[in-house]
Amino acid sequence: MLADRPPEGLGRPETLRLRDAAAAAVPAVGGGGGAARRGVGGAGAAAEPRSPTGSLAQGWRYRLRVQESVTVQEGLCVCVPCSFYYPQSYWNKSVPAHGYWFREGARIHQDPPVATNNPGREVLTDTQGRFHLLGDPRTSSCSLDIRDAQRRDTGTYFFRVERGPHVRHSYTQSVFSLRVTALTQTPDIRVQGSLESGRPRNITCAAPWACERGTPHTFSWIGLALTSLHPESPHSSALPLTLGPQDHGTNLTCRVTFPGAGVSAERAVRLDVSSAAQASILSLAWTQTSLPSGL
Repeated sequence: MLADRPPEGLGRPETLRLRDAAAAAVPAVGGGGGAARRGVGGAGAAAEPRSPTGSLAQGWRYRLRVQESVTVQEGLCVCVPCSFYYPQSYWNKSVPAHGYWFREGARIHQDPPVATNNPGREVLTDTQGRFHLLGDPRTSSCSLDIRDAQRRDTGTYFFRVERGPHVRHSYTQSVFSLRVTALTQTPDIRVQGSLESGRPRNITCAAPWACERGTPHTFSWIGLALTSLHPESPHSSALPLTLGPQDHGTNLTCRVTFPGAGVSAERAVRLDVSSAAQASILSLAWTQTSLPSGL
């Protein structure tokens, strides 16, 4: 089955190698867990499966495809496409299918999952509202959406399916590793026309790479005596200004804050205000900062 395609604007996983429990060496026949060993193959492809002899091995009835490695910057979002297969027996369409994502090493009956579609199961406090099981296990989709990524989310995760009394399987041999790195993206600052003394201008700060599905991010301006409100959209903030000779050489900073992860990114510019017909805005530098904990 094909994995769900991530919605537009999502962060892109860094590595395209796939792990497929079906594309592995022949597992032992029978066994309660029956997870297949990992296949051997080149990047982007897995080894072709060999048909088991005799009765159908348990591992061949449970297969899952997920990207092996996923990288995202803190404060941003990423979708992890995932599809799986499980026995189409012992239940009918009216039986609900529950999916769970766990951190590696979790005890499935004692520890909470990081995400699930089971309304009767509590999820891990640290991931509540940020990790979402996008896929519908009834249609063999296990895609995971991660929002407001935090450095402590770095780790390895596995999927589990439960449907009826007999379909209860953890895909511990088909895991994916998540790596959350420092936020290095920076906003862009643009000026509408040249900066001439006495003429109103709009200065825009844009962060098109920011995620709209997470906790709303905010824009702030630093460096001038700002008294008027500035309109905002999900990805930009416009600052209307009428500059004078006293503003020449002033530094103006735009900061984008991601409260869901406690980080921010900023860019500073030096204003070159001229009375001539032409003026310019000179880029200075950018920095990435962390907010105090609890914000």
